[in-house]
Order: sequence, then C-alpha cells, then structure tokens
Amino acid sequence: MKIYLKFIIFFLIQLIEKYEFRNHKELEEDNPLKKISDIIPLKNKSVKSDYGFTPTSEIVKTIPLQRYKLTLENGFSLECADNHIVYCKDYIPKFIHELSTEDYIISTVGLSRVK
Repeated sequence: MKIYLKFIIFFLIQLIEKYEFRNHKELEEDNPLKKISDIIPLKNKSVKSDYGFTPTSEIVKTIPLQRYKLTLENGFSLECADNHIVYCKDYIPKFIHELSTEDYIISTVGLSRVK
C-alpha cells in the first residue's frame, strides 16, 4: 500500500508541474513552480527510479537554483536543489531544505540518518 501511495504522490507532482510549466513562460527563481527553462524530448530511454528502471520521455532543464548537498551517515550523498523531495522513514516526503539531523532517509540500502 505504501509503495502505491508514493507512486501516486510522485505522479501527481509531475502532472501539476507539467501543467504549470507549459502554461507559464516567465521564470521566477523564488517560485518553485517556475523553475523549468526547457523540456527536451527523448525516445527509448530509461532512468533508475524507486521502482527499477522506468521509461522516460523527456529531460527537464531548470534555471539555476540554490544547491544543497545532502550527506547520510551511510556515506551516500546527493547534490540537488532546495526543493528536491526525498522520502524519510515511513515514506514521508520532505524537501531537502526541511531536513534535520533527526531525519532518516530511505536509500537503496535502507534507512540512513542525515549527517
């Protein structure tokens, strides 16, 4: 049940973003709904996701954003924008900028605490 909920949340976020970005041409760095500068179509490509390799039809290029580096106690790290979403314990989604050292992130090898 949790994996289906996670998939639905992810799908809804993508749907909302696609609708918003294709209907607004102006870009504002302080508004996360205006971050996309270009969408590049792809054919026959897959990306690694929570569900294994899944087909993708486009690459989304963003405007320059504030970058964060998330480091976990298991040695994993991730460089991303402040509004990037990760899944914490019990599949609770959180933005990177909302994390603290009390949070545990779900990784490919299980839960790991934010360093």
